[in-house]
Amino acid sequence: MRRIIEDEENLTELTTAAYFQANRNIHRAFVEEAGNKFLLDMFDMIWGKAMAFHLFATLQNVDISRSLGDHLALVDVIATKDAAKTLEAFIAHIQDGFDLQIDGLRAEIKP
Repeated sequence: MRRIIEDEENLTELTTAAYFQANRNIHRAFVEEAGNKFLLDMFDMIWGKAMAFHLFATLQNVDISRSLGDHLALVDVIATKDAAKTLEAFIAHIQDGFDLQIDGLRAEIKP
């Protein structure tokens, strides 16, 4: 996971599409590690929809580098095998991504 995250976060171009793809690849790797084919199929279906990129595209109006979050911290908390702390960290990561999307949408509609 660390290698995947480091490789994906080492972006050569700083475009919305590049950040979207890096995030998709990182999140897909986490889901793959869960070993649940059904969950992986659902992930591919959700992230494969055109709407996912459309929502991500609103991040052009905010600091898009924030979209990568702190994925290595998630790996660290998984390694502790503390389920409560892991769940807490993942929820916070999801909330940070949601907040960034909301900030992007707000910036897009400001006159």
